[in-house]
Amino acid sequence: MKVTLCFIQCFLLILLLTGCSEKFMVITDPTAMPPSRKMQHPPRVAIVLGGGAFRGIAHLGVLKVFEEEKIPIDLIVGTSAGSLIGALYADNPHADSLFPLINETKSKDIFNFSLTYSKLGYVSGKKLQDFILNHTSVKNIEDTKIPFVALAADVAREYGASLVIAVNVMNDFDTVPVIKNRKEVSKRVAHMTMHLLCQERMNQADLIITPDLKGMPFLSDKYNQPMYDAGVNAARDMMPKIKELLKQKGIG
Repeated sequence: MKVTLCFIQCFLLILLLTGCSEKFMVITDPTAMPPSRKMQHPPRVAIVLGGGAFRGIAHLGVLKVFEEEKIPIDLIVGTSAGSLIGALYADNPHADSLFPLINETKSKDIFNFSLTYSKLGYVSGKKLQDFILNHTSVKNIEDTKIPFVALAADVAREYGASLVIAVNVMNDFDTVPVIKNRKEVSKRVAHMTMHLLCQERMNQADLIITPDLKGMPFLSDKYNQPMYDAGVNAARDMMPKIKELLKQKGIG
């Protein structure tokens, strides 16, 4: 009975995290997967930002260091939380101006749930869409200052990038967790899903930046500053290797 209950809870959580409410979904186009974005020139440096819920603010810390070190970014590829940070940064590539916005954003600002009229799931995309529209200056994704692509699974090799740098904010996966209640079961399922997806996407990167986020819950907004700082520290630690790779590939 306990096993069955846990399975049902896990299944419902997956629907909650990945589904979209049919009644309240406001994005009706396109009805089919659009073709890959066409770029005029192959990007030299592509940065891939993985998923991780509130840990996504660590991505902004990484981007802050890229700014300071004047590392060129020709393409940003984002998934889940990485797509939110990636879209905002691609439109306004200034980490200092974006940090207050991200730091003050709560889950209620970007997620809205529907437990009724939900044939496809329990999460509506309306708040997220409104958030993006209200905090970006462009109407079309093709018009961001840095080319940006939001993906569910692929990484940046498809676009012919010379150097692919990935940021993994879901690396600290505990294989023997202590699970005390149903809430912990739900969190465990979400963590497992994001960890496995991130690991798959990181395989093709030339270099992976992994902020130390151990002990910082991915479903909590109480650790924004230390998460951001972890992104900054991880990028600084990897900067010598990044510059060496840039030199090897003739990227100035």
